[in-house]
Amino acid sequence: MRHTIILGVLVALVTAACGGGSAATGTTGIDESADGFDTAAALAAENPAEFVLTDRDDGALLRVHPGDVIAMRLPVEDPANPLWILATEPDPAVVAITDSLLWTPSEPGSEPTHFEFVFWVIGTGTTGMTFSLGAPTPTSPTVIISIESTAD
Repeated sequence: MRHTIILGVLVALVTAACGGGSAATGTTGIDESADGFDTAAALAAENPAEFVLTDRDDGALLRVHPGDVIAMRLPVEDPANPLWILATEPDPAVVAITDSLLWTPSEPGSEPTHFEFVFWVIGTGTTGMTFSLGAPTPTSPTVIISIESTAD
């Protein structure tokens, strides 16, 4: 009973302190109580982080944990042909692509604002991915993201 109350209070405090998803990493340490209950790991498992990246994050190293979600939002220049492709796929043992879509606001008459790739972190390890505007060539605009996934 005591653990349930303590865990409930911790979840409320973490939720209030963290707000929504961000480009910051999730849990930064382990808080192990006297009885060996790993509070930080339990909170991370119950509250996976969502990381939203854009073309401004080119060259970033993203530190994540299994269960987290990564969304890459890239600008649309021509709604008829968004052109963004996943030129270098991440290691499927670490990160799996779950969706790619042309995102349009729900307001009537709105134009698509970005092309979005959504990934789910499924394992631990390091990997990377490259997005290219059109077929990859030496002059194609690219966005490269490195990913480091750890269990703690």
